[in-house]
Amino acid sequence: MVNTLAYSPNGKHIASGTSESGKAGKLWIWDTQTGQIVNQIYAHAYGVYALAFSPDGKKLVSSGDDQTIRVWNVSEGKELTWMNISSPTSDQVSLVISLNYSPDGEYIVGGGDIDNNGVMVIWDTETGQELNRWSGHDESITSVTYSPDGSRIVSGSRDNINRIWDAETAEELAKFTNHTDDVNSVAYNPNGHYIVSGSSDGTVRVWEAETGEEHLQLIGHTDSVSSVAYSSSGDYIASGSFDGTVRVWDAGTGHEIVRFAEHANPVNSITYSLDGNQIISGDRNGIVRIWYGDIDYLLDLAETLIQRDPSVFLGNERSRFGFDKWPSFSH
Repeated sequence: MVNTLAYSPNGKHIASGTSESGKAGKLWIWDTQTGQIVNQIYAHAYGVYALAFSPDGKKLVSSGDDQTIRVWNVSEGKELTWMNISSPTSDQVSLVISLNYSPDGEYIVGGGDIDNNGVMVIWDTETGQELNRWSGHDESITSVTYSPDGSRIVSGSRDNINRIWDAETAEELAKFTNHTDDVNSVAYNPNGHYIVSGSSDGTVRVWEAETGEEHLQLIGHTDSVSSVAYSSSGDYIASGSFDGTVRVWDAGTGHEIVRFAEHANPVNSITYSLDGNQIISGDRNGIVRIWYGDIDYLLDLAETLIQRDPSVFLGNERSRFGFDKWPSFSH
């Protein structure tokens, strides 16, 4: 099962974290140009549940259900440091479900189910020292990310709420409460003005980052939305769902533009490449697919196709075609 995906900011690598019953959690690192495996690392005693590349793409941080956070050298596959997140006061297993580097690479934020509560932790990336820990939600935190300027952190939780925090003081600045089920994924747009979230209620919602007001609601998925991401331009939003589809939406209007439906299993994770030209998706059966994310190209092609045969478009749906750049990766 592919639990998590990450695309390196330097464009050189894709990483995936997997879990398989009775086996150690594995970290896979792929070369984006060739599709070849660069490193396979038995990273955690059980599953790998969260990944994030450092801003320079040279390091990768991972979390697993062995209650550790580990930082790796990408090119060599060597462990650089690790952090124990187990509770000194509880026998409850602690699990970090989401990780993210600060834009300057100095800090790592993690969120999950720690001390039987929705807790966030910030670590120093060089030393692994824990700098701050606070309880922010009533249920497990499923997703955390820094704002583009590093001053804020947004979190999503199984309590159905998104919250924005001051990254230095951990003061709560805003909360978004319109989702009616678990929030599974959150992301800032590149200018920091908007936040997108995907939920088990089947919706993708866009919020004003300053006020917490709902800006758009993107409706189309027929099952839980597991993962969301903005393109580097901020013009498009990609979402992955347990309905097996990856969809791309116009971030300004909320209209669905493209639907990729080749996954035969629930999609657990998606991510954009830094240049916005590729979307990577991973599913429950261990398949990773890479799609062209150049929407302008797809729209030009769509206009050509609709001139040839208007019946290929149904209702408001612009297209139902997908393009693999390479053969899919199977773990």
